[in-house]
Amino acid sequence: MNSIQSIEIPVVIVHYGNSPNYLKLALKSAFKLNSKVMLIGDKYNKNTWKNHWDGTGLKSQKYQDFLENYIQMSPYNSRWKRWFLLEEWMKIAKVEKIFLLDSDLVSFANYSQEVLPVLPNNCISALMIPKCQDDFDWVASPHCSYWTIDGLKEFTNFCIESYRDETILKKLEAKYNWHIKNRKPGGVCEMTLLYLWSKKNSQVLNLAEGINNSTIDHNINTSDNYLENEYKMRFGLKSFKFKNARPYGYNQILQKEIRFLCIHCQGIAKGVMRCLYNNNLRNFYYIGKLGAVIEFKIKSFIKKLIKRK
Repeated sequence: MNSIQSIEIPVVIVHYGNSPNYLKLALKSAFKLNSKVMLIGDKYNKNTWKNHWDGTGLKSQKYQDFLENYIQMSPYNSRWKRWFLLEEWMKIAKVEKIFLLDSDLVSFANYSQEVLPVLPNNCISALMIPKCQDDFDWVASPHCSYWTIDGLKEFTNFCIESYRDETILKKLEAKYNWHIKNRKPGGVCEMTLLYLWSKKNSQVLNLAEGINNSTIDHNINTSDNYLENEYKMRFGLKSFKFKNARPYGYNQILQKEIRFLCIHCQGIAKGVMRCLYNNNLRNFYYIGKLGAVIEFKIKSFIKKLIKRK
């Protein structure tokens, strides 16, 4: 294992397009405890964060190679491009290691001090990989992940290989057909390839298993984390208690409280982020989801009225 690090590695959020409030909250919460927080974006969000890198005009030959054989096997648009541009940025900026966060994540940790020291010396990447995956779930999430430049190069190479190699491609097609046949949402996305890549690479660590009596939240909307029904819920969200401004959740399997290094506010739970970020609102964070649900229903109702006219 690594010794305690004295130098912080960058925390990076990749986001293209406008600057929603949740992106700003993700950046601000990360910066509270991490001194190097970078936003990789485009011309539309260049004024969002001081430490911003505009990748609008950057071209990646590897990304073009990927697109030559890529076959979309999902009803959703995946963010494939960010992996290739992230690799280009790390090479240009001469950055060897990063922590990559999604823009809907509220941070409560210094990742260089609390995660980096426990990673094996040969670790090239660390992802969130739930243990309980049925049939063709095949999910490894990068919403709070660790990357070396070597790990990123290997993964982007694997992305290209996956649509050229007949054996891997058949696996992807089998998964996609399973979703269609069983009318299940999803298909093949970046998390699918992250899962397959991590399974064949012993240098990829699973962060979902926990870090020294602490953990990373997989999704605030579910009790599952590494295991099914792992954490206590309240009002449709993981139940958190705050101690010294840090969230703790009750692990129903270990029967003890576990500290959370971050909280992943996916989907409509993005409305919870403002409460989690604000010291005075943290104990009432679940109200944020209620407000978001009400707002969503009002907007849907208005859209229906407009269509009727």
